[in-house]
Amino acid sequence: MVMDEFLLHASTFGLGVWIIASRILRIIPQQVPDPVIRQKVRNISIRGCLFFAVGYIAWLIDELACRYLIDARRTLGLPLAFLLELHGWWHVLTAIGGYSAVAVVDLITSEEVHEDPTHLFAWPIPLAAGLTAGSKDVVKKN
Repeated sequence: MVMDEFLLHASTFGLGVWIIASRILRIIPQQVPDPVIRQKVRNISIRGCLFFAVGYIAWLIDELACRYLIDARRTLGLPLAFLLELHGWWHVLTAIGGYSAVAVVDLITSEEVHEDPTHLFAWPIPLAAGLTAGSKDVVKKN
């Protein structure tokens, strides 16, 4: 791939994600009247953005330093070499971030939110919400 094409792809992709994320964060106050629940939904959205951003950065590093990472993986050997498989981490982290965005959009566009929706999300959202809030109730409720 020509570097200019990659830069165009990476920058437009990043811009598109930023536009969607900023729009989601602006819709949350309109759909979640309770300030405590609003903050929880906002935190879930921000955590999703952070997962996505770390994955995006891993993808950029992987693209720009691929040959060095291959050499480092060969030097490290298994099982540690998988830590430098940044393209794989890109998929894992952006999948978590993408799921967070889709789930929050589904939640806030279907109706007004009047109760804590954390338990409605799939793993790892309830776990991350519980750990960062200091809550002991991090198990998904059915």
